[in-house]
Amino acid sequence: MIIVVRLLLAEPGFGNSKKSGRKFTMPCGQKTNPLPATGVAAALCYYSVIISLLLRAVAIPKKTRDRILAAALELFNERGEARVTTNHIAAYLGISPGNLYYHFRNKNDIVRCIFKQYCAHLTKSFTPATGSASASPALWFHYLDAVFYVMWEFRFFHANLEDILRRDPQLHAQYLEVQRRLEGHLQAQLREFNARQVLAVPEQDIATLAQTLTLMVSCWVSYRRMQLLQPCIIQAVLYEGMVRVLILLKPYFHENKGLELDQILAHYHALAASPGDPFHK
Repeated sequence: MIIVVRLLLAEPGFGNSKKSGRKFTMPCGQKTNPLPATGVAAALCYYSVIISLLLRAVAIPKKTRDRILAAALELFNERGEARVTTNHIAAYLGISPGNLYYHFRNKNDIVRCIFKQYCAHLTKSFTPATGSASASPALWFHYLDAVFYVMWEFRFFHANLEDILRRDPQLHAQYLEVQRRLEGHLQAQLREFNARQVLAVPEQDIATLAQTLTLMVSCWVSYRRMQLLQPCIIQAVLYEGMVRVLILLKPYFHENKGLELDQILAHYHALAASPGDPFHK
């Protein structure tokens, strides 16, 4: 995704403030309202296509160990981690339980390996950016879409976080360390946004705001799951979470960033209102 940001920033005409009447078509075929050809509009169009390709391009790896992890993640997300056993995973893949146990001791071992993938995505996607790039709407889309991707691809973890961590103290300790690093990175990025006059967050509020944003992302799936008659989480529910993240940040945006913020909010409001899943057909 960092490469994508650099490509966007290098794109000829990126950030052009001249208005046009063209419409952008989302991957799901839904047309948005006419948007000016600003950095936000360009980022919106590019990121929609790129995230669509990334999510559609997920294929089951060839190695048995990787196939087991991919199948477990899919089943955990669809059925709920508590309802899936190692026998279910083996049957889904058409392999014997003994073959599965050759690679993993038990289901907790599988969950720990998936958690490592989760941590890798967090590390790659949320490294603080510095310099002029941090003032670009492309970076804002990068972070928001990275949040969405992690919440969607590992939604079972967020939906059943307390139970998973309670039964595995080692994983719990790893999770707390990851959250600590994530909050530190978020604080650093908020300070960089302040320096680039994107946000104006009082220094004494930065740590609390970072913690609140982390809380929102970590607990949103579980919170919404408890409110739904059918506990199946669709992507529109996660986009509702993206809107909440932006609402939390809205009071701190500089006035000269109001147009870009409105466009980003409109983009995620439209996705949250979509009856289907734009990237998973």
